[in-house]
Amino acid sequence: MPTVVLGVTGCIGAYKACEVLRELQKRDVDVHVVMTEAATRFVSPMTFEALSHHAVFTDQFALGEQSDIRHISLAD
Repeated sequence: MPTVVLGVTGCIGAYKACEVLRELQKRDVDVHVVMTEAATRFVSPMTFEALSHHAVFTDQFALGEQSDIRHISLAD
């Protein structure tokens, strides 16, 4: 199954990313979401977590398991 990292930035069109996510899933794509802080003011990370079934990344320096930088681990 292919994987896509969907980046969502802070703009009024951020809600459209929900539609993009759903269309990718219809094509059997596993979608992970990365959001800027500004994007969270337009769409809640919880919305993307519910749609993608994955944790949403909102802090590029948050430490994940084994002290890996979480946003870099998405490339694996």
